[in-house]
Amino acid sequence: MADLADLVSRLEAVTVRLEKCAVGGKKAAADDDDDDFDTVEAVTEFKAVIDKADALVAAASSVSEEVSQISKHLKTVCEKSLLFLRVSVRAKACIPADMQEVVKPLSDAISVIGEFRDKNRSSKHFNHLSAVSEAVPAFGWVCVAPRPLDYMGEMIGAADFYLNRVLKDFKDQAEHKTWCTALRQLFTALKVNSVTLD
Repeated sequence: MADLADLVSRLEAVTVRLEKCAVGGKKAAADDDDDDFDTVEAVTEFKAVIDKADALVAAASSVSEEVSQISKHLKTVCEKSLLFLRVSVRAKACIPADMQEVVKPLSDAISVIGEFRDKNRSSKHFNHLSAVSEAVPAFGWVCVAPRPLDYMGEMIGAADFYLNRVLKDFKDQAEHKTWCTALRQLFTALKVNSVTLD
């Protein structure tokens, strides 16, 4: 799995270089560095969402293997959102004609979460998995018009039902409360970040 992640990372780096060549010529690809795009305010602010994803993954490690796995999948969604944001910042006025192609990595990462939940319906942590699965479509706000923040709020709100069940079912186990808090903080950070972009 680590080899696959490394391969994906390398392919993304190559894609970035190719996009720079297509947009700004070979000189731009040689002169520009990814760090240039990382200083754009929208990208730097989105890193708060990535930080919350790291905290969620850390909290999940003391809950269960399934909760840990779905939390890692959610972190992947956050990373794909950051990649989409970087491409958007690079594109500025020349947004690619085929939006589906640009959003596909994010969409695929979101789909993995739903599939993971469905494969683990018998899990005693199914409510944890459902909370993530219900909220994760909020990352699709970039494709929603005209009121993307309303859509995001609905998706995040759908997760509250499952989070409340987790808190009820595991009320005497602090690690579950910590995980629920970390998940809520991640989606709060996403919403705050999206307000600045909207």
